[in-house]
Amino acid sequence: MSPTKSNTFLGVLLVLLSSCHLNKGVNEEPIFKNNPPESTVYKNKLGELIKADDDALSYFVKGYKVQYGHDLLIVTVSGPDILATAFIQINDPKGIEQLVVNRADGYVGAELEGLKLEATKGPKGTVLLYKSVEAILD
Repeated sequence: MSPTKSNTFLGVLLVLLSSCHLNKGVNEEPIFKNNPPESTVYKNKLGELIKADDDALSYFVKGYKVQYGHDLLIVTVSGPDILATAFIQINDPKGIEQLVVNRADGYVGAELEGLKLEATKGPKGTVLLYKSVEAILD
């Protein structure tokens, strides 16, 4: 590769990397390391942490699925001592209509700034319900 092409490639790569939102959470919680996100113990612990430290957490779109007739937004939850996957049930998509219509296609990696959730107990563990979001940062 010529020096000009190499420098151009490196420049483009740096721009792309700097525009990404990096989630810098560290997973210190053994429950998240040793259990799948769908497990009751995982969902319950995540619900506790979200209730206790919601303002210190960041949420990044990971995917979308429909399960048992419910729309679920899959997100990475990142914070000082947490890096986990959450399934957020969407009953009212106000503020994220396009994300739901597109089933998160084109939104993977976007940060959900000011995401508000409600954590409720369900028969298979804590259920996280979407309430609102201030902005979607791509």
